[in-house]
Amino acid sequence: MNCPKSTTGRVEQHGVVIDMVTRSRTRELVEPPFRCVSSGYMSGGDSCPHRIPADVVRAAWEAELSRSPGESRFFQFAWRGRTWLAFGCEDGAIRGVYCPLHRAEREARFAGCEAQHYAPVALGA
Repeated sequence: MNCPKSTTGRVEQHGVVIDMVTRSRTRELVEPPFRCVSSGYMSGGDSCPHRIPADVVRAAWEAELSRSPGESRFFQFAWRGRTWLAFGCEDGAIRGVYCPLHRAEREARFAGCEAQHYAPVALGA
């Protein structure tokens, strides 16, 4: 009796196989990742080093536009368990992104002093 899990038989592959390492490297050559737009001018620091793949941001903006088409606006989206903020244009372009920490700091500035405690929580600090 032949074992159904035998490795000596031919393995049939169905579907598409994608080499994620090559794909991510190729994707970055086509369109570089978005970098957090925070320049550090409010705190006297350096520009933020956080980046996010462009296709992640574009997919989030396309989903946002499909739910609520219309004007250019800020929108939030989750990636790897964190909430990012971006500005999308009605023509599909993305103007920039804020990493989770700088998104929270931005929201705290607009909400007032009582919201300042939310910013350190954004990145698990």
